[in-house]
Amino acid sequence: MKKLLLCVGMCLLPWAVCAQKNLLPAARAALEKSAEPALTGTARQGAAAAQKEITSVRAAAGVAGRHNRLLTPRPHKLPDVAGPLTYVSPGKLNEETLDKLASLITRRVLLLHPTNGTKRSLEELTEFVEDPAAPTVMQAQALALLLQNWTPQEARLFLSMYPFLTKNNPFCTENNNMLLKLLPVFQKQVQAVKQQRETILGALQMEHFYGTEHLLRQIPPQRRLIMLGEVHNRRAIAPQVAALLQAYHRAYPGRKIVLFSEFLSNRYPSQWRPGEPIPADFFEKEPQYGNCIYNLGKELNMDIYGLENLRYAYLQVPQESDLPFTVANMTFRAMTARNNAWVKIIRPVMQKTLQQYPDAVFFVYAGQAHTDKTMLPSLAFLLREENPYCISIRNGFQGGFLGLLLGKRPDWLAELPDPQLWTWKEGKDFSGLAGFDAQLVLPLDEQDAVPIDK
Repeated sequence: MKKLLLCVGMCLLPWAVCAQKNLLPAARAALEKSAEPALTGTARQGAAAAQKEITSVRAAAGVAGRHNRLLTPRPHKLPDVAGPLTYVSPGKLNEETLDKLASLITRRVLLLHPTNGTKRSLEELTEFVEDPAAPTVMQAQALALLLQNWTPQEARLFLSMYPFLTKNNPFCTENNNMLLKLLPVFQKQVQAVKQQRETILGALQMEHFYGTEHLLRQIPPQRRLIMLGEVHNRRAIAPQVAALLQAYHRAYPGRKIVLFSEFLSNRYPSQWRPGEPIPADFFEKEPQYGNCIYNLGKELNMDIYGLENLRYAYLQVPQESDLPFTVANMTFRAMTARNNAWVKIIRPVMQKTLQQYPDAVFFVYAGQAHTDKTMLPSLAFLLREENPYCISIRNGFQGGFLGLLLGKRPDWLAELPDPQLWTWKEGKDFSGLAGFDAQLVLPLDEQDAVPIDK
């Protein structure tokens, strides 16, 4: 099957280059004909387009509300949005901005995602294909994506998860080829989710979050691999992770706890190498590397391992891709390489630790793109034989296949008024289609994160 996909992909590009002039008008016409109201507007189209998007999301929310109402009703009329809809980071939020963007949910805001050097919608791909200055090979790759049989909403989700790259270099070209090979898998995911829409929404259990013990009770005692996926730069998340580790230790005092962290280097001169635990006193000697999570190492007798190869993530990937650090490391090619490298640390450590501590439990603390069961190839996917229990911890709900079912755009953040814990009703498990076994949704702290240049 892989060879077949490779052959198809290799044959597709030269065909697309030759057919570009003939097929582009038809592709553009089909795109315009099938475009949904919620997806036709962009920030630069101003207030009218923004209002269309808000109206469409409100309509979708009304349908979703019949299934364990997810969104909080707002009785007052939606205020007019003055001026163009702009991207803001959480650090820029204020009540006025939030009120202007509010609809059927407590707070909504279009989150800023660094997009330099990427295309994330069918409209943007169309403009790229029509740009006479764009590299020919990449135009063919973009055209191949345009000609897929999918809705603009599905395409936007795909491109938010796996952005199309536009820098003219081997890294970006190879990344885009990988996207074309991934497409059939993604389309199968979409069909599986859409076919079971009613069942999935009916199985989702949403409760007020009553504290760490509430989350701990959701984790089956027999699970040995627990993944904690966060949204970066949210101050409320690390204390939740620390509290969960402490609660787990209290509940199972005899179990050895091992923590793997994306946010620690896998090597440090004269201290440790990949696959070696960080010395127990390291965070006391080097407090700038510690936080409320890592400082629990001695108290919980917890082994801590760093996962990130800083030389690769901070130097090699940005240099090869010619993309900003944040964008470069979220590309499909970089995420694939990083996750595979992390597995080469996690799996041997698990095997070695279980020989000495047969009852050990392993936590992976990383960004949720690494732990989501629907992202390919995430750690949850690569380590699926270990049956990981995946917990998403975030401020607000946005994106993903569950968001697709509710008609949401991947870059809309919907904040809930109080902490909620989302799991699956007894006997129902759609974690493989929604991406998580449990999702902890926390209110947004407006002082979180620093502004990111687009």
